[in-house]
Amino acid sequence: MTARDALDVGIVTRPLFTFKKFELKGGAIIPYLPLRVEGWMIGHRTLDVLEGLGSYMRFMSDLGIPVLLGSFRSDSPYDIGSYLDAVKRDYYLPTGHMELFIYERPPVERGELQYLLFSDLRPDLYFCGYAYRWENSGEEVFIPNFVQGNGSFPAIRPDGWRARFIGCNYDWGPYLYRAPEFRFYEEPTAFGVDDEGRSYTEGVYVIVGVPASEKVLYDSGSARRVFTGRWLVNGSVWPGPYLDLDVIGWPVGDNRPTRWPRVDGGCDPGVVLCPVKTLYHFRLTGPNGGMLELDGFTRRYRGYVREPWALGVTVLRLNGNTTAEPLYEREYLVNFTVPDGFRVLDGNATGWYREGSRIILPRLSELQISRGTKLVHEGWRDGSGRVYRPGEEVVVDAPRSFEPVLVRHHLVSVKGPEELRHSGAGWYRENSTAVLRVLENVTYVSDMTRYVFLGFAANGSVVQELRLTVTAPFEAEAVWRREHKLTVSSRFLEWSFENPWFVENRTYMMVIPGDPHNFGNGTLVQIKGVVVRSGAVIYNASLIELNVINLTVSGRRLTVLWNATFTVHGPPEMSVLWSVRYALD
Repeated sequence: MTARDALDVGIVTRPLFTFKKFELKGGAIIPYLPLRVEGWMIGHRTLDVLEGLGSYMRFMSDLGIPVLLGSFRSDSPYDIGSYLDAVKRDYYLPTGHMELFIYERPPVERGELQYLLFSDLRPDLYFCGYAYRWENSGEEVFIPNFVQGNGSFPAIRPDGWRARFIGCNYDWGPYLYRAPEFRFYEEPTAFGVDDEGRSYTEGVYVIVGVPASEKVLYDSGSARRVFTGRWLVNGSVWPGPYLDLDVIGWPVGDNRPTRWPRVDGGCDPGVVLCPVKTLYHFRLTGPNGGMLELDGFTRRYRGYVREPWALGVTVLRLNGNTTAEPLYEREYLVNFTVPDGFRVLDGNATGWYREGSRIILPRLSELQISRGTKLVHEGWRDGSGRVYRPGEEVVVDAPRSFEPVLVRHHLVSVKGPEELRHSGAGWYRENSTAVLRVLENVTYVSDMTRYVFLGFAANGSVVQELRLTVTAPFEAEAVWRREHKLTVSSRFLEWSFENPWFVENRTYMMVIPGDPHNFGNGTLVQIKGVVVRSGAVIYNASLIELNVINLTVSGRRLTVLWNATFTVHGPPEMSVLWSVRYALD
């Protein structure tokens, strides 16, 4: 019976395996991924693999050797899946030559198939193996492409992963590939059950990651997308686990290696006996030809080259139509034009910022362009002409470019001693109004010295308040004087003055009566000298004798005066010297 005969009689035919689609919206597929078995993998719904009465992971945890995960390669319903070579031989080749050549065409359903070959990316390097680090793990794992043991299988065990040498290849791979859509055959059941009754995810393996060169995708010079390290699977964030994968290579140097002539690893038509491919082209040993410690390989040894290969690598198990898309975040360039001579004091600087993030507009330093004039940063103007204040918070929703708003400020100052009390001096925005005021007319700096602030000189007069429009630096002249208090030291009589304050640097003449003074108790005193000390200078008064006519008593007598002339250099101190006479009964 043919299929048409079956249809004619109403028999519905169904394929043995159901055809499904895998849609890839970015990133790429990694055909093979050798991994070291970790304790947390055992029982993992995605990574652990059922096999008979036990799981591969449990089996491998005893041996401590890598597991090889493989993505789909053809239309075969039996996916390459994962496998473990448990033969205890003296060498280990994780993937054979499968990742060095493209033996089979992936099952592309729609779109152009694209490859990224390591030989195209770095033709100057041998391929020696992979190094990867699980997310949130501080340990890096190195899986060589070829390992030669030392008479025993080089199992991956804690502090025991070592080899006599590792082999490096110079062929076409490793490689990544991608297309918009692939086809695969769905597993009959979505879950399997182990011998303890626990369920595990069944399905076709596919390993996805983003080529390291596509971590950042530029849509324009001011807009880009940055890979987050996560994947969206059927619209939801895939839980992982995730790792970043690097290729470890060795420089070709002066060597002249040749790769296999065909990328598919085959021979040209007509070749009867195809040559046997070598296991490796170049080998690396430990120091002085000794053993290589593969635990912490990249930390122990130098000379190799690390080439970032794939980011956000994770393993999927496909059941049913599946869509996978790398999760990117959009970023925009925010540019701040900072003129020469200015510094950013605080806030954000020019750079890329995630869409929806908030930035603080920076504050710039001031720039003095001449004596008494400076440029002050007062804001930022965007492309629309809107002006923002420094320190203002802005949401990044598009590329932004900010130009500084710089305004001239001029210094308004007062020429005079700092003891003068006034207000209004300082920096003013150009064309603004400044007002200078006298706050205190008399300021005492001590009991003996004071400043008298008369005001500001303005157009030949003195004013208490000076108002001006600031168009340039301006220095107002204060009208003031410094005064010192006179003190008198005298044994007799009380000395007082209507104004004891004397202006500094002025010269004064003081006439002091010097006639005898009778106290009426038998004591007669008379000034015999006057001395004035001001600053470091001593002034001695001179005696003046004036002839006068006594109108009540006949005869002539003299009137005695003392002339004390001095210049004020500091608080003046006057000392009066006396002669004393006593009457005897």
